[in-house]
Amino acid sequence: MAWLTCSFGGRAGGRPDAEPRLAITKENANWVVRWPRGAADFVLQSASDLSASAWTDLPVAGTNTVFQIQLSQPAGNAFFRLKRLP
Repeated sequence: MAWLTCSFGGRAGGRPDAEPRLAITKENANWVVRWPRGAADFVLQSASDLSASAWTDLPVAGTNTVFQIQLSQPAGNAFFRLKRLP
């Protein structure tokens, strides 16, 4: 069984109390990861191991209100984080 886990990083919109929140849901055979459109200065990254030093940037699609990505069921663990762009 694979688990999807999210972690949070940085602040959205420069406000100290506004951390972007990831929402992970299962829709049919896919997992969907979403976060608020206001967090445009973040990139979604994934790794199969939390101790991994290399996280991979994931391509996303945006709507007027959210960013999202649809993923198939991973073969193993999948960890996600939002990283603030420089």
